[in-house]
Amino acid sequence: ENGIGDGKVDWADIDTAQDLLEKVEVWISEVKVSLETEIMEEERQVEGWCEQAWDDVHGKELRMEDVRAGRAEEISYMKSRNIWKEVDLEECYQVTGRAPLSVKWVDTDKGVEGSPLVRCRLVARDFKGKDEKDREDLFAATPPLELKRVLMSKAVTRRRGGRQGVRKLMFIDARKAHLNPECLKDVYIELPAEAGAEEGKCGKLIYWLYGCREAAQAWEEHYSEKMESVGFSRGLHSPVVFYHEAKDLSCVVHGDDFTFEGEAEDLGWIAEKMKEWFEVKMRGILGPEDGDDKEVTILGRVVEWKEWGIKYQADPRHRKLIMEYFGFDETTRALQNNGGKEDEDGDEEELQGEEAKNYRGVAARLNYMAQDSPGIMF
Repeated sequence: ENGIGDGKVDWADIDTAQDLLEKVEVWISEVKVSLETEIMEEERQVEGWCEQAWDDVHGKELRMEDVRAGRAEEISYMKSRNIWKEVDLEECYQVTGRAPLSVKWVDTDKGVEGSPLVRCRLVARDFKGKDEKDREDLFAATPPLELKRVLMSKAVTRRRGGRQGVRKLMFIDARKAHLNPECLKDVYIELPAEAGAEEGKCGKLIYWLYGCREAAQAWEEHYSEKMESVGFSRGLHSPVVFYHEAKDLSCVVHGDDFTFEGEAEDLGWIAEKMKEWFEVKMRGILGPEDGDDKEVTILGRVVEWKEWGIKYQADPRHRKLIMEYFGFDETTRALQNNGGKEDEDGDEEELQGEEAKNYRGVAARLNYMAQDSPGIMF
C-alpha cells in the first residue's frame, strides 16, 4: 500500500486498465487537495507577516493601517508632483545597460505616545559601484557650526551707524527638499507596489529622489540659484552661506534648514520668497518683541532669546541620557580629581557585544555635546 494524502491506493485490487485509470484519478485528486491546503496555509502565514511593520528609526512596532496610510500619502504626493514618469523596463536597459535602482520604504513614527504620526519616505538605493572612485559631483557642503553662532551674535550686537532696526533670527525648513531640483540625467527606479504600475514598467525620474547620491548637491545648487536671483551673494569658503548687502540680511543653510538674521521687514520679504520657491515650515522667529518666539530647537541645540541676549546650549536630553547610563541624577555630588593618575598598565580590555555598543553610543553623545560644551571639549 502507498498512502498519499488521506486516501490509500491498493495496487493488488487492480484487475483491468479501467481500474488503474480510476485509482490514478483518485490519487491525483487527493494530491491536488493536499497541495492546495498547504498553499493556503502558507498564504495565511505570509499575510500575517505582512500585517507587521516596524519603525526604521526607533525600532518599535507600527500599526499596519498607519503605515498603509502614510505610504499612500507619500505616493499621492509624488504623483501630484510628477516626480517620475512610467516607462517600459526595456527603455531602462537600453539607455543605462543595467536594471533600475531598487527602492525601499523608511517608515517612522514622529508622533507622541498615544498619538502616532507615521511618516513614510520612499528612498532609492543608489550605492557606490565596486570600482568607483570618489566623485566631486556628489559633494554637498555643510556649514561650520560656528557660523550659526555668528548669526546669533550678530542678532544681539549693538551697532553704530547704518541700520538701527530691531534684528531677529528666523528659522525655516524646506519640506521634501531633495524632491525640488529637476533630474537632468537618465535615472530609472523600480516602482513600489503602492504606485500601482503595470508589470514591465519602471519609473524615470523627472525630479531627484531621496537616496540618489547626486540629489544633495543638486538641491544645494537649486536653492543657491534661487538665493542669488534675488540679490544674495554666495560664500566663497563655505558655499552654503549667503549675504544680501543691500538689506544686511545673512543666511546659513544646513541641509534643508535655513537660518536668517536681519530686520523684521527683510525677514518677512525672504520668507515670502521661500514660500514661492518651496514648501516650507516656519520653525520660529526669535526676537526681543512681545510677539516674537523666545525658544527654538535647531540641529539638536536649544536657542533661547533672553532680556540680556541669547542663550545657546546642547539639548539637555543628551546630558540626561549620559547621566542615567552611569547611574547619576541631579542630586549626585560632582566628581573630583585630586590630580593623580592611576596606573593603567595591564588595565586595557577590549569591550565586546552590548557593552562595546553602549560605550560607542555614550562616546558619540559626548563628542556631540563637546561642540557646545567647552568643559568637556578637551
